[in-house]
Amino acid sequence: MTVFWITGLSGAGKTTLANALAEKLKQQGKATVLLDGDAIRAAIADPAVAYDRDSRLINARRICRLAAMLAEQELHVVVATISLFHEIHDWNRQHLPSYLEIWLKAADPAPPKQNREGPVMGVDIQPEFPLHHHLSFINEKNSAALSAMVEHILQTASEMSGA
Repeated sequence: MTVFWITGLSGAGKTTLANALAEKLKQQGKATVLLDGDAIRAAIADPAVAYDRDSRLINARRICRLAAMLAEQELHVVVATISLFHEIHDWNRQHLPSYLEIWLKAADPAPPKQNREGPVMGVDIQPEFPLHHHLSFINEKNSAALSAMVEHILQTASEMSGA
């Protein structure tokens, strides 16, 4: 099963793209689960995991392992997360089946919002942008562009699986 790993800075549209991709996979009859970084953080609600670099790595590792566990259960996994760390991307390549890394950038990036709870990736923490991503998109934030991105992702996944 494919793990679709959508990464980028805050405000790039990761959750919007992930929702559209997960919905399209479900429409195709494919068992799919969506893991959103913010939702995982809220569900686990670990007060020891904040927004500093080390805490973000802990959260990213949790998402990686959840994605691996779900893919082993024959689910397609769509992940929307900042997780801009080379060690996370490297771990994913080594451990996730049919891993497809998608780097999403905003066409007109807004200034990052100050997180009331701590440091902001791209402001206070230096992001490690993907070095070996499979796909990269500049999000124009319109429905036609969103549909085109979803179709391109699905086509790439199909080519990678040889289907």
